[in-house]
Amino acid sequence: MNDRPLKILTLNINGLRNRLIEVQQFSLQNDLNIMCLQETRHDPTDNIQIRGFQLFTVDSIQSPAAHRRYRGLALYVRNNIPADYIEHAFVGDNSQAQAINIYDTNGKILIKIINAYVTDNMLDFSQLYELADGYPSLLMGDLNAYHYKLGDNASGRSKNNGKKLVSFMENNQDVLNILNGPEPTHLQGNKLDYICLINDPALRHHCEVVDTLTSDHFGVYGEILLPDTVRRHSMSRKRLCVPKKHEQRIREQMNNWYKHYTVSSTKEFNTDIIHQLESKINMTIRHGKRNTMSEMKKWYNSDEAVQRIDRQYKKIKHQWQNNPTHNNLTILKRMGHQVQDVKKKAREKYWTSFLQSMDHRTPLAEVSRKIKSYMGRKHHRPSTLTQQRRATNSCRSGRTPPAMTVCPCRCEVLLPPTPGIVLGRLKQLYSDYS
Repeated sequence: MNDRPLKILTLNINGLRNRLIEVQQFSLQNDLNIMCLQETRHDPTDNIQIRGFQLFTVDSIQSPAAHRRYRGLALYVRNNIPADYIEHAFVGDNSQAQAINIYDTNGKILIKIINAYVTDNMLDFSQLYELADGYPSLLMGDLNAYHYKLGDNASGRSKNNGKKLVSFMENNQDVLNILNGPEPTHLQGNKLDYICLINDPALRHHCEVVDTLTSDHFGVYGEILLPDTVRRHSMSRKRLCVPKKHEQRIREQMNNWYKHYTVSSTKEFNTDIIHQLESKINMTIRHGKRNTMSEMKKWYNSDEAVQRIDRQYKKIKHQWQNNPTHNNLTILKRMGHQVQDVKKKAREKYWTSFLQSMDHRTPLAEVSRKIKSYMGRKHHRPSTLTQQRRATNSCRSGRTPPAMTVCPCRCEVLLPPTPGIVLGRLKQLYSDYS
């Protein structure tokens, strides 16, 4: 079975609220899977969530003497790693600990993660060991334990916590393995922070101290080789096709959805993201088809006669809605038939002019180009309509229109086929010349 590194970090952050962005950037740059932070000093109302991570916290403690908070734990786990919280972790004024279970795809516990902060002379390793419960476990945190056998220390002395840790390791061979080296993890030169492997010291690993995060402690970064199943989850494959022209819109919609989404489990997240993608792709395609149909109708709906008859139809429809009598309904139905007749003639006129622009020598590529251009172009009003307006204004002012703009011939085209329908000034103009 192939192994993949589980990338972890432990750090006494000494106040998380002001360093949240810094921690988030570090997690993105190093593709971290798990982060254990101590002394977060966060208020329960603070938003310390990091996108892409599950968050498990232990609240900080309000100091009765000073208006500030101390202690506090935060454990971040990638969303694609199935994990749940262990409720019986101990919390006190001097020491805090939390633990989570990490599962494989079969629902079995793969490893436990323990995040702890312990003050001087308060280390009770039996409590931490009970949290492991016989499973392979990673103990990470600030144990305040330095000892000459554990690594270099600037003071040249050992703390009680360090003595307890060394004693436990000597009495329990092959149970606990300290993964990070002798490098100091504090500005004063002491080694206080640890990554320890419990119940499975044979796992391959790599650890180093990082000093890029601002705190009085240095972070300890590690890579633990675990089975690949910790990061991959079985699910049915599904192929989705995103139209290239709608790719940016769908990406923005998915980002907006994920911004307000709260994940509860990996399986539910996989199901939800596929459902959202399908719905947004289908909605975009349907929306695109409606746009295509509207473009197809635009080239004849922009005809002046069609617009005029539409305005009259809306006026009569509004009149019927205000006074729904049988007589008004009859007029509305009759006007609806006339609207269809006018639109039919407009379609015939425009398609006739389109066909006359081609002959048997026109290439198929040119035909296709003209169809797309003709159906999707913005309507360009014919020059004859401008000439009709000039002729109309001339007639109303008493001047004789030019011979090329004979009004009766032009007006007959614009009049509906059913006589007796008043079309404003054109009807009056036609009666004057006849």
